Amino acid sequence: MKRSLYGTALVGILALTACGGGTEAADGSGGDGPQGEFTIAYGSQPPTLDPSATTGTVTRHIGRLMYEQLIAFDSNGEVQPVLAETFELSDDATSLSFELREGVPFHNGETMDAADVVASLERWVELSDVGQQYFSEAQIESPEEGVVTVSLPGGMGVMPELLADPTQSPYIMPAEIAESADPDGATENIGTGPYQYGEWATDQHVRLEVFEDYVSPEGETDGITGERGANFETVTFEFASDASTRLAGIQTHEYDMAMPLPWDNAEIIEEAGDVYIEPGETTFGAVLFNKQQGPMADINMRRAIYAAFEPEPVLQSAFNNEDYYDTATSLSPDVSPWYHEVDHEMADLALTQDLDAAEEYLEEAGYDGETLTFMTTRDNEEHYNQAVVIQQQLGDAGIDVELEVLDWPTVLDNQSNPDVWDLTITGFSWRELPVTTAFLQPSFAGWTDDEDIAAAIDDFRYADTEEEAIEAAEDLQMAYFEYLPVLQTGSYATLAALSEEYEGFMNIPGTGEVYYHVDRVQ
Repeated sequence: MKRSLYGTALVGILALTACGGGTEAADGSGGDGPQGEFTIAYGSQPPTLDPSATTGTVTRHIGRLMYEQLIAFDSNGEVQPVLAETFELSDDATSLSFELREGVPFHNGETMDAADVVASLERWVELSDVGQQYFSEAQIESPEEGVVTVSLPGGMGVMPELLADPTQSPYIMPAEIAESADPDGATENIGTGPYQYGEWATDQHVRLEVFEDYVSPEGETDGITGERGANFETVTFEFASDASTRLAGIQTHEYDMAMPLPWDNAEIIEEAGDVYIEPGETTFGAVLFNKQQGPMADINMRRAIYAAFEPEPVLQSAFNNEDYYDTATSLSPDVSPWYHEVDHEMADLALTQDLDAAEEYLEEAGYDGETLTFMTTRDNEEHYNQAVVIQQQLGDAGIDVELEVLDWPTVLDNQSNPDVWDLTITGFSWRELPVTTAFLQPSFAGWTDDEDIAAAIDDFRYADTEEEAIEAAEDLQMAYFEYLPVLQTGSYATLAALSEEYEGFMNIPGTGEVYYHVDRVQ
């Protein structure tokens, strides 16, 4: 069974994010079986390898090689089975039933069964923002061997899409691990994927090894769905926080792939001749506001920052070339059926600096020159460069800002502590469903708490028709500008470089970077 969101394929985010590199490997099998090592240089290391425990993109990209979902989006935005053989939503949309594939082994030699799936889903509900927001009242059970059902007290037509969302999905692990794992992430990384955990040397690398007993889902290979396998004996993610180190490493072939790289290095890479460029994950930058306490809990302070902000210098500082970025003020990209342009003052202020308006909002907020703590990192240069220019712009408006520069894992850890920051900058993947955007969830860093946003989200998830859902998405966009949970800085894709000896890398809008199909050029 496959399911498309209201029959609409959600494809394409920005013109610059064309999928794929070279010729995609046909089925991820590699022809002659797994051979050699593939080494990727990454700019930052993850806080955990457990993708059910965080929305972090590095965790997701590494973790999905080890862990798999019950269902997932293909490259056309259609929901396909992965560890499920089939799935079916009841006519009243209150129950989603999964028939599980038989004979799927975990990396520890056990065979996946319904108890593992139930435990993994229950853990995901507790840990994830989407789980807490939409499935807190769910009854998850196995009515018979090989079958798992998720039941809700009311109908939810988008239940399959919510469970397929790749950002923080319910990845399946053995029940004993799911039931005992730390909320910050499982330390015993055992899944069903084509690669298994090998080694994590902190601040150095994560090495994954081929899982010889891997059993692939069937079906046409398409992104993170369909047939796939391991093309290498090992895949190693080397952590190199300095961009010049990553660039030098890909040029000397110390690395087979490197990301992210500064966009002003694009011509240098192309001129090398034996390396080619691919866009990595498409994201939009956002300044999170600590709305739980402190100055940013005041809506007029958030309005003042909107008025002080000007996107072009901020984006130029990080990406250098306007061909590779765009302004963004919406919860969905302009190619999405959920995209809406709304007539709102804040939508205009987000695009053009107005220091007079900023002064008025600061006066209404009663701002007295208090220093705002702006948390950022040099592990992601685009985050740091944007933060520096935003600090300058806010200073021009009379807002005193101090940058606190930390390593990326510490930033992620500190985001959950409202006592230590006022502003922080990060990136978000465009979501298949705008209602699942992390910063709209009350439990996510920034602590959004707005009745109109909550009402629009409820209207969306309980919509019976596409028209009702589109109307709810428009209401959500209007509520966003009324409340201002974040400040979007713009939309951009990271720059990846690969040795010409390899092909098959994919970047799928809404899903991100896919390594299953990377292989040597035949």
